[in-house]
Amino acid sequence: HMRAVASMALGRTGARGLCAMVNLVGRAPSAAEILAACPDAHVHLYGKHARAGRKLGHVTLVAPDQATLDAALARLDPLCSWAV
Repeated sequence: HMRAVASMALGRTGARGLCAMVNLVGRAPSAAEILAACPDAHVHLYGKHARAGRKLGHVTLVAPDQATLDAALARLDPLCSWAV
């Protein structure tokens, strides 16, 4: 955004692949657990105290194709499926 506002060249603007975001609600696994399952994940934990229905963070995944993204989501699911 800043480069555009400053009339600077934007650089590469092409898509990096497919992506998905998984919200962590109620409880959140540790960043180490998430990264052990999905080393290329981007983990964002907000530092909030856990309670039912509260969003505690999210995990972002980027993959070159749908099959790779689906596989990463499948590895992440057991860690996050209990989040409520």
